[in-house]
Amino acid sequence: MIFLGRAGQTIGPITPEELLKLQTTGEISKFHWIWDAERSDWRPLDPPPPPPQGAQLKSSAKKKPSSDVSPLRGKKMDFDLAICHNFRDVLVGKVSSIDEWSCEIFAEQEGGTPQLALNSPIYLDLSKGEQETSLQLRGTLASARREKSGWVYRVVLSQPVHSEKN
Repeated sequence: MIFLGRAGQTIGPITPEELLKLQTTGEISKFHWIWDAERSDWRPLDPPPPPPQGAQLKSSAKKKPSSDVSPLRGKKMDFDLAICHNFRDVLVGKVSSIDEWSCEIFAEQEGGTPQLALNSPIYLDLSKGEQETSLQLRGTLASARREKSGWVYRVVLSQPVHSEKN
């Protein structure tokens, strides 16, 4: 189940198809928050702004580089539905291929430009049909190519956000 929020009000539950329609029509911009059944808190749809120019980060706040251990090591790679977002744009598509370090997602979309920006951080929710199994991952959008009635997005994975739930 997916819920959207704005001005302290909850809208939903909505289906992935309804979420795609809101994104396609631009109606998603009316919302500020997203919540799904796998998470215990609301997440902003818009990313926070970058640090102010000239601001110094504390050394302890610097992120360590991601591990060389695959985020999908030991996981079943039997997923068919993907919801991708960058806290602003959302797309729903079908998983066309997946390995330990990347996955390709086909999203039916009109238009001459991809919906998500190349090299942008991506949050990915992979699931299998109506089953309760899903996997949340982080990655980077490595490429996007036009194919028939949509776009194929290739996401290079970094590390899991949450583990599988059965």
